[in-house]
Amino acid sequence: MEKILVSKYQRRIFYIISLSLLAIIELIRVFIIPIIFNTERLGLDAILNLILDNLFATGFVTIAIASLVFWLTPSVENEPKLETVEPRRIGELLRRARDTNEYWFSGNSARYTRAVTLPELAESSRTENVSKSITMLLLNPTDKQLCEEYIKYRSGVRSANKNGEWTVERIRKDIYASIIAAYAYAAEHPLLEMKIGLKKTFSLLRVDLGKNLVVLTKEDKQDPGLFAEAGSFHYSVYREELKFSLKQSNILPVHSVQGIPFSNLNKDNVKKFLDDLGIYEASISDQDFEEIIELAKDRENPYG
Repeated sequence: MEKILVSKYQRRIFYIISLSLLAIIELIRVFIIPIIFNTERLGLDAILNLILDNLFATGFVTIAIASLVFWLTPSVENEPKLETVEPRRIGELLRRARDTNEYWFSGNSARYTRAVTLPELAESSRTENVSKSITMLLLNPTDKQLCEEYIKYRSGVRSANKNGEWTVERIRKDIYASIIAAYAYAAEHPLLEMKIGLKKTFSLLRVDLGKNLVVLTKEDKQDPGLFAEAGSFHYSVYREELKFSLKQSNILPVHSVQGIPFSNLNKDNVKKFLDDLGIYEASISDQDFEEIIELAKDRENPYG
């Protein structure tokens, strides 16, 4: 009943069904009964007509009362809400989200974004010959305390030990790899525009937003997700939230620092690249750089 009161669509369905029933009643009374029930002597036609007349009157009064209630109730379209989606359908929604020219991601290390979203957007910008942009909000890898707090949380989720032990060094390497990969794709695909903000806090939710919908997921791939379609209140809220989060983050330089194509990545130029971005740390060893470069090149879906 609540849906009928607040939804224009539900009201329309109510009127269509109610008026159709009244029309059927009238058609039966006027055309069917005289033809099929030629029973005037027995008075059955009068009884049937009386029943149908009562049904018609009752239906008409019901529609009139409902119309009065509708008129007194604010005609507000039922706002789409955040909907829960089972884990196996999350990949499908993320594919829908990637069908866009402007993509936003907010998370922690962006492993999935690095392996799946970035290459797909880069390739589609080339094949469609259309400019595409991606904005990524990641943890600041130079903030070791922040990374430690995230690892405490990440180590406690259900799937924590399925892909090896989570450490501060591991998450930092993942973040560096995502940054390097984003700049590399931008260097190789001139129509791909990229922006990265380093956050001061971590979130339990990852946000993927395209032109069609926003998808919210958690670290554990066995957990359900949430999504909201474009045009809904929740979609608008998350879009604004992403914009404000970007403003409050440390935005890495884009035009003054050039990315390195994947084929040219090596520990020396990556070290200089991170230094130009202002996020190089002397504690990163040569072995670390080799691992970071391999991660940047890896396109295996971590949740596939």
